[in-house]
Amino acid sequence: MLKYIIFIVVSCMEYLGIFALMFSAFKINYKWYKAEMLFVCVSLSGVSLVMRESGLTMYTAITQMLLWVLFSWLLFRFNLLHAAVITVVGYLSYAVIQFFIGGVMLLFVPSLEHMSVMMHVLALLSAMSALGVAYYVRLRNWGFTFVPAEQPSRVKYRDKENLYLIVGNFLAFFCFFVTYFLWISYDSTRVLLITLLTVFVNLTVLIYLSTRMEIRKYSKKRPYVK
Repeated sequence: MLKYIIFIVVSCMEYLGIFALMFSAFKINYKWYKAEMLFVCVSLSGVSLVMRESGLTMYTAITQMLLWVLFSWLLFRFNLLHAAVITVVGYLSYAVIQFFIGGVMLLFVPSLEHMSVMMHVLALLSAMSALGVAYYVRLRNWGFTFVPAEQPSRVKYRDKENLYLIVGNFLAFFCFFVTYFLWISYDSTRVLLITLLTVFVNLTVLIYLSTRMEIRKYSKKRPYVK
């Protein structure tokens, strides 16, 4: 029982780190969503625990991300496209942090087994690093504002920039889970580095597309001068 409690607490810390990255990257006030954040953290921790105990570890990440998109859409009331964007960007940002720290740890330990002490150490280090990165992003006033947080917005899915975001999210989603599946299957440092590189490239593409959306938002507000 104790190991399950520790797992849920550590997992909740990880999800709070992801939330911090999501909300700081898109300048969303987390104070509006405290109850929702707690519900999502506990729910996803329970799902993760059940799937790992059932031998479905390699499907845990894909299930969590899909559920997180649904939570962002239905519970946080973001538009579906925006829910996917903020979730994928936050999740991949955290993945880059965790894969990097995990790669460094593998230089000193033989392996990182699920629900082991070293895995909990990795999770806590990743969560604290994510919170630090999120704090620095907010401190520097970086981030995007094209995702309206006050109320759900209507999105023109046939718009060129939105189509780019849809394709970018789908490719990032697909590439991440292919490499994640390979890493879980082979568990080698080389596959870990490939996964880290793939996630980083996909995250860079999504940040670039988000930057284009931000530029378009403010270019529309600029008054026309002859």
